[in-house]
Amino acid sequence: MNIKHFVESYPEVLQDRFHLSFSKDGSMTDIAYLLRQQGVVMLRGVLDPLTLSICRRSFASFVRTLGRPRQWGRILDRDDRPKSEWANGEKDVGSWHNPWIVRHWLQRPAATIISAVISSWVWPLVEEMCNSTDIAILLGLCQARYAIDVDLGVGAHQDAKVLPAIAPFALWVPLQEVIPNRHSGLGFVTRPPENLLPTLPHNDVGAVFARQCRSDSGAGIQGGGCYRPYESAAAFHDRL
Repeated sequence: MNIKHFVESYPEVLQDRFHLSFSKDGSMTDIAYLLRQQGVVMLRGVLDPLTLSICRRSFASFVRTLGRPRQWGRILDRDDRPKSEWANGEKDVGSWHNPWIVRHWLQRPAATIISAVISSWVWPLVEEMCNSTDIAILLGLCQARYAIDVDLGVGAHQDAKVLPAIAPFALWVPLQEVIPNRHSGLGFVTRPPENLLPTLPHNDVGAVFARQCRSDSGAGIQGGGCYRPYESAAAFHDRL
């Protein structure tokens, strides 16, 4: 089953059935509580649309240079280069990079987004979740993903498979609108499991698991369900 058929068969996954969508007027304590309980929250109006648009364009410009000589390369001779796997350009599903690698001329979109998040209204939520104001962002665990939209199959992934326990939650920031039946996007499973689940060789828990978690009935995962936020919204989610 691919994502398009999944959404058509279970349209409820597009609805905010769990009331997990918030704006800057929301209580940080309430948002943090729901994030701990449900495993995901969607946050609207976090970053300025113009900033997102500029970063999206400069990221796209960077991607177009993969596998090609860069006229502006000498400016960054002392910087890290893209990994050798992108020497011939992107794969059919896109490419992914360490945030400090992504740059075009003097523009660094990933760094701009990270800086904007720190100065946005969601940063107090990070402090609430960490119970501290002394917070370090581990750039080595960050990823700038340039995804080419394809007809993806349905599956579920646990960040805990690849992230250490020191990273208890993650933040996903889309640089453009993610619209059901137009873009694949990402979805999340509410009320995550308490441990790692058996996975297939590619670290997915598979389409069967995702279908079991589609509803509020509790099938498959402690009363949880699939929730697919879209539009230009940031999403905090649990590592499990």
